[in-house]
Amino acid sequence: MGSVSTRRLRLQVLCEINKKLLLCGGSFLFCYICYNIGLMQMNNKNITLFIVVIALVVGAIFFVSKDDAEKSDEYTINQISTSTEVKIDSAQEKNNATAMAVPDLDRLIIAPSIQGAVREQITSQLKEVSGNLKSNTDSFDNWILLGSLRKIAGDYEGSRDAWEYTSSIRPLNQTSFGNLGDLYHYYLKDYPRAEKNLLTSVKNNSENIAGYRDLYNLYTQSYKEKINEAPKILISGLSKNHNNLDLLVLLAKHYVGMGDKVNATKYYELAITEAQKEGNTSLKQSLESEFSSLK
Repeated sequence: MGSVSTRRLRLQVLCEINKKLLLCGGSFLFCYICYNIGLMQMNNKNITLFIVVIALVVGAIFFVSKDDAEKSDEYTINQISTSTEVKIDSAQEKNNATAMAVPDLDRLIIAPSIQGAVREQITSQLKEVSGNLKSNTDSFDNWILLGSLRKIAGDYEGSRDAWEYTSSIRPLNQTSFGNLGDLYHYYLKDYPRAEKNLLTSVKNNSENIAGYRDLYNLYTQSYKEKINEAPKILISGLSKNHNNLDLLVLLAKHYVGMGDKVNATKYYELAITEAQKEGNTSLKQSLESEFSSLK
């Protein structure tokens, strides 16, 4: 049987594939539980528990509101699945960091709506990760994971504390800042802090396309007093990621919504050209169809 790390990786890949297929919000929860149960030894007894947990998840209504689940959970899944790839452990970064006080590692808050085997598994994982951090408070991966588990448990303030601490000890990483941006936007409803963290995330990694999209969503969905920043952040992303297809398409659609045919035409043409270069025939045809409706 493979190692725990191997099983974890396989389940993380399953989560990422499931997210990219844009399945319903319940599928996101499925991924979360898959990830947690993947940390156990998958013997026959635990396989039975796995089936029971999935049955409970499918039939349950979790702590996340429908609106938040549709908009936000996928980012955390993405961060869980990629956090081990975003290690920044350089001596220079540590020397430049100004760490906060270590958050309370005995904190254990789980939403009352989470019950049964799911609650037991989340409790077990929270205790395990907290124990690991007590042994090594400098572990980037474990701080990211602790924040993710607390978010799953409905402890948004605890999640914030974990990721704020991560940002203080690794100020050049993108992951904790991106996670905080999502948390402040959709859960804590603090839009200035959401903006600040997302801007730091793309500053730390200018190729972080998801960060530009998240900022665009923040400005267009919630932080309406800064709606004029929405196209600017996409243009900024394009200046650092020349002809990125995702950003071109998003910008074209933005200008359509604004009734700006001149700029909509400009970015549709660029997007169609880029889709052709990348050999994405289906997207090229779809964009051409949308573009023709503008004429």
